[in-house]
Amino acid sequence: MSNWKKMILLMVTCFFVINLTACWDNRDLTEMGIATAVGFDQTEGGDIEVTVQLVKPGVIKAKAQGSPEESFWGVSATGQTVFSALRNLVTTVNREIFLAHIELMVIGEELARDGIIDVIDFFEREHESNRRASVIIARGIKAREILAAKSELENIPAMHITSTLENNTAVAKMVNIQFIDLIKCLNAPGYSPAIGVIQHRKREDNPAEKLKIKDLEVEGAAVFKKDQLIGWLDPVETRGLIFARDQVQTGIINTDNPLERGKKVSCEVVRSNGTIDVELKQGKPLLIIEVKAEGRLGEQQGKGDLTTPEMIKKLEEDISKVIEKNVLTTVELLQHKYKSDIFGFSTIVHRKYLDYWNQVEDQWDQIFSQADVKVKASWKMRSSAIIKQPSQAK
Repeated sequence: MSNWKKMILLMVTCFFVINLTACWDNRDLTEMGIATAVGFDQTEGGDIEVTVQLVKPGVIKAKAQGSPEESFWGVSATGQTVFSALRNLVTTVNREIFLAHIELMVIGEELARDGIIDVIDFFEREHESNRRASVIIARGIKAREILAAKSELENIPAMHITSTLENNTAVAKMVNIQFIDLIKCLNAPGYSPAIGVIQHRKREDNPAEKLKIKDLEVEGAAVFKKDQLIGWLDPVETRGLIFARDQVQTGIINTDNPLERGKKVSCEVVRSNGTIDVELKQGKPLLIIEVKAEGRLGEQQGKGDLTTPEMIKKLEEDISKVIEKNVLTTVELLQHKYKSDIFGFSTIVHRKYLDYWNQVEDQWDQIFSQADVKVKASWKMRSSAIIKQPSQAK
């Protein structure tokens, strides 16, 4: 065959390849129900209730033009498994539910106490699910109710809650865990997860009013042993946890004003590095936590100049002690009350002392609860903003 005939054949082949190629599973947007959040509750009969928050794309555009119609739709169905419950939604939703854009997974407290491993199995297997979705535990309230709460700031409530989870890094009072990290934690030997908490805010106004996002608060952590919920950490205890796990990006630490009794000083964390380690001492593990943080003086109550070298050193010592106390209080609570290693010390033992780990793996929770702990924190003051001393009324 001559070269020009080969060239023509190649061009014809390329033409047909380009024009006949298409995505085999291509689906029209109007034929899909796009889910932004999913919730899981346990029914009285022991079944699983799955709630999905679906976007109404046409309404989002109309809402920008003043339409009062809600731009999302919450719908629930039950089943013996998550898969069957999702499939049962077909009886209500007239289109296939698309899971790739889920940003939030909410798990009800009752279901979490029985164990979450069966709940997450479907989403771990499903190739379309978003493994970067945030996971949160609904305390004292149904996941279904959380997903029905309306936002006054966002068209899609799930986006409001997800943004709140991300913004809470500014106060260092909660855990924000993604689905992929939850899977990794559950599969790590001896390492139990800690998951963020959302609950109803105590309020004095009309309790009959429909639930809104502003009525909810996101703070603290749910403590698990393996895949079962066993307790809670309050915001201060949670701060101790995330300082140790190097998850503090910023936050406010209060301490006493050393120059005036009864007055407080607030310092902002601008940098923090937390490390955990384990050393074997005479065949027993020593749990080591070290936190190195830096920050600035953000507010001062009372009189006096706290920017002198002597006062800066005093503040650095005081704030270091506050961090150490936060961390140690949390460790002792987890050791003595919950006996659950949510810090991940087990993974370090597994990596550094494999032979020892093979001997103690089945008894790790008990060994963790009895292990000695060493906590060391240091704080470095960087600045006092733009003034040295507070103003005084004259």
